[in-house]
Amino acid sequence: MNKDKMDPLGFLIENLVQDFLDMTDAEIAIEIRERGEDPVAVAAKARAVFERAVTAKRKASLLQARNAVDTDAAHPPTVIAIDGATARARLQRLLRRFPEAATKLTLAARNGVGLSDSDVLGLLTNFHDLGIDDENDT
Repeated sequence: MNKDKMDPLGFLIENLVQDFLDMTDAEIAIEIRERGEDPVAVAAKARAVFERAVTAKRKASLLQARNAVDTDAAHPPTVIAIDGATARARLQRLLRRFPEAATKLTLAARNGVGLSDSDVLGLLTNFHDLGIDDENDT
């Protein structure tokens, strides 16, 4: 955040954290001892707090991934069931209708040469998922 737009408390906290980060280990140990605490015990407490934070972040990321998987599972993929010749004809029509899309494809995909039926169906599915369908689709 821009320090000029930071609230006074945020500014103070950021500067205190920066001061702490600028300290050497020896300086930190001296300050801890001056407070009457054991640097090793304080380090162990800090390590435990950090490990809990890392674990919590990992759990949150795992939950987010699980939710994404559940969302995907709730919306099954589009399956286009047509023969290879029909699929190739549809792909060629789409590429003629949307020449800007053709520029994004590999040379083989643009020409339909060397593509398996599975590749062609995959391209048609991708177009469909983007809302681009052949006007002759039923």
